[in-house]
Amino acid sequence: MFKIPKNDWTINVMLAERVANWYESGIQKGVQQGKLEGKAEGIVEGIVRGRTEGIKTALLAILTMRFGEVPPTAQQAIDAIHDTERLEQLMREAIVVDSLATFLQQYPFSTKY
Repeated sequence: MFKIPKNDWTINVMLAERVANWYESGIQKGVQQGKLEGKAEGIVEGIVRGRTEGIKTALLAILTMRFGEVPPTAQQAIDAIHDTERLEQLMREAIVVDSLATFLQQYPFSTKY
């Protein structure tokens, strides 16, 4: 095994600089990896949000086209739903339900969704 002489400052300084460079390089790689992972998570989150907002828009459009104006309280309740499966279920029901009153009675809206 190679031993560094205790009194050879040049080698000690060079070694310290090398270790500092490796350390800094490791930090930079970690930061870059974190940014890439953050971007990927941000993209996925953006896709999910966009899909959710699209379903909300479609649900309100279906209800409006079929039954006329949707009460603001129902609009706000729909806007508060973030579960895409629940929104898809409501959209399917909005297509087949007989009236807006029936839809609102069968699927009471609250912020729990």
